[in-house]
Amino acid sequence: MDKMKGNDKNMKRTNGLFWQLGLLLVVLGCLLSACGSATTGTATSNTQAPTGNTTVIVPTKSAPTSTGTQAVATTTGQVTILPTRPLTHIRMTDAMHGWALDQDNVLKTSDGGKSWVALTPNGAAITSVTTVDFLSAQDAWFVMPNSNGTLTIFATVTGGATWHDSVLHEAAPDGGLLSFITSTYGWFEAAPYGAGAGSEAVDIFQTSDGGASWNKISSSGSAPGNLPAGGIKSGLSFKTSLIGWATGEDASNAPWLYVTRDGGKSWSKQVIGGLASGATGYQTQPPVFIGNEGYLPLTANASGSGTVLVRSNDGGNTWSASGQAVTSFVTSNLYVVNTQVAYATDQNSGDFFQTQNAGKTWQKVATNTGLNGPLSFIDANTGFATGRPNQTLLKRSDDGGKTWQNIAYQIHG
Repeated sequence: MDKMKGNDKNMKRTNGLFWQLGLLLVVLGCLLSACGSATTGTATSNTQAPTGNTTVIVPTKSAPTSTGTQAVATTTGQVTILPTRPLTHIRMTDAMHGWALDQDNVLKTSDGGKSWVALTPNGAAITSVTTVDFLSAQDAWFVMPNSNGTLTIFATVTGGATWHDSVLHEAAPDGGLLSFITSTYGWFEAAPYGAGAGSEAVDIFQTSDGGASWNKISSSGSAPGNLPAGGIKSGLSFKTSLIGWATGEDASNAPWLYVTRDGGKSWSKQVIGGLASGATGYQTQPPVFIGNEGYLPLTANASGSGTVLVRSNDGGNTWSASGQAVTSFVTSNLYVVNTQVAYATDQNSGDFFQTQNAGKTWQKVATNTGLNGPLSFIDANTGFATGRPNQTLLKRSDDGGKTWQNIAYQIHG
């Protein structure tokens, strides 16, 4: 063949024709072979997973739905849509960004609550007793009781991108109570034996490194400076790294309120002035401070006849209910926005109330809103609210609670 390509002019035309015919057959064979390969490739591609929506089972740590059916998550492209659960806690850091908790996950939003991304760290399980503290857009903590009588406190300083955890050799069957004032200083109140018969023994832990390590600084008991074991505790609230309050309730005719001035090591009882005589079974909730002004929600008596927003104007040295209205409604959701404005929901009717004079008077601004869960306001106008524990209800108001718009939210994996 090399001689053919070398232009041998003595070659007969017949040989040239046979050579061309042979070449044509070779080319035809190659074309047929290529067609066969293409057919095989098409068949192979059909065996791949189909595009579009696929359904996968949610991990077993997810709780069953209220109807008893199995919960599923839908994966569309690169986004996994998890089952929509009721929000049990919410904390918006601005009108678009915030944290929430449902029965399965720690959640975060960047679009005003329309979509939430699950940020629960590996190895963590959210339960009905999970307690959280969402301090800022970057700093958050939550507690996970363990079956072996210990508990794990998870912390993030990166907005949920990374987490670290610490284990306390302390039982907390009800989840305990967290209170942070900065990204480093925080306290944890644990009831290792639970509550019963009007008593609840507690231990108090403190951290100065953001939750990487914890030290037990006090326990309840009869010794001077201890919190009493009597009374059901409702939480801790600190104004500084040294000054803070423990709140709760018992059956006495005096509110359950204790103050510490050494960071929680020792406690003393505080008196609230200006209360009507004859009431018993007061319940106090952790106070909120705005500068030197303090606001402490106080349920008037055991029958739940109303709530008083007790005030302090001297940094918590003294507290008084004088001049403060006893509301006509009962609330477990009272949100202080600034030194004058606070909001509350009637836990029975869902009516929404407002004060514009720091609790001297209250006005109903919306009726039968369906709101019964936690509130989170950005300012005196814009706020978010949730429904009852079994409702996937989230609403937003931009006019101080007068009107509310439903947010049909989704949860993404």
